[in-house]
Amino acid sequence: MTCVRMEAYIHIVMHYLQVMQTLNLSHNLLKTLPTDIGRFVAMRNLYLAGNFWDVGGLPDSMGDMKSLKVLDLEGLPSANTW
Repeated sequence: MTCVRMEAYIHIVMHYLQVMQTLNLSHNLLKTLPTDIGRFVAMRNLYLAGNFWDVGGLPDSMGDMKSLKVLDLEGLPSANTW
């Protein structure tokens, strides 16, 4: 893939990520989320059930996700254990 085509592809992917409304990451053995996940300002539904988070919990930037209506954390360790 040429550099110009790659740049166009990256632009399309980044646009899609900014308008994404639902993301299901359940049961993927995740330990962390990117600290900039708060950039997904259009996200309405985020499913994170059944993952294994490292000490520290979820990124503070999730507070920037003002459109978030559903946050599924089923099966995650209690915040008291972090």
